[in-house]
Amino acid sequence: MFKRTLAAALFLASPLLAATEDFEAFTTQNFPMPAGLTTNGFLFTATSAGTQAAVRIFDSATLSSYVLACDFSVGGNPCEQTLNILFPAATDTFSVDILAYDTLGSTATFRFDTPGGTDERNYTRVGSESIASVTFTGLGGATGVSIFSDDVAGLGYDNISTGSAVTPEVPLPAPLALLAGGICALGLTRRRRA
Repeated sequence: MFKRTLAAALFLASPLLAATEDFEAFTTQNFPMPAGLTTNGFLFTATSAGTQAAVRIFDSATLSSYVLACDFSVGGNPCEQTLNILFPAATDTFSVDILAYDTLGSTATFRFDTPGGTDERNYTRVGSESIASVTFTGLGGATGVSIFSDDVAGLGYDNISTGSAVTPEVPLPAPLALLAGGICALGLTRRRRA
């Protein structure tokens, strides 16, 4: 009985593993709304001002496979849409590779859903990189993110990962209560011996 209880306690106390999706198992295809795409515990959906939002996997010979949000019913570039990602578990860390920047100085806006509300972070392109790796930390148990960019051609996202899941803190008994319990246990032990 003690061994099973100890094993369960250790399992519950251990952090959940990080989750990652690199989209390499996918070829170019669309995943229409509202279902979107579910893979490796992540749920990818898209929102748009138009009517045909879709999560799109693009398999590029030079940049590997990546995900973006597209709407082919709108004019201009149909892939300037919001990509929504629901995480497998609450996390404090989120990493992503951002692909195919077109405009120097373009910004990707990340709106994380946290227990305390929305935590908005931005990444602005400062160089001429075609792939930028971005990591956000201190997210306080984020459960998802919505990503939008002002880049003229839209952005692709690859190698999406979250850190170890946030485990709820278990409050420890007050030190005074521990001390009192220990003294009582010693007193009972001595009383039984007498």
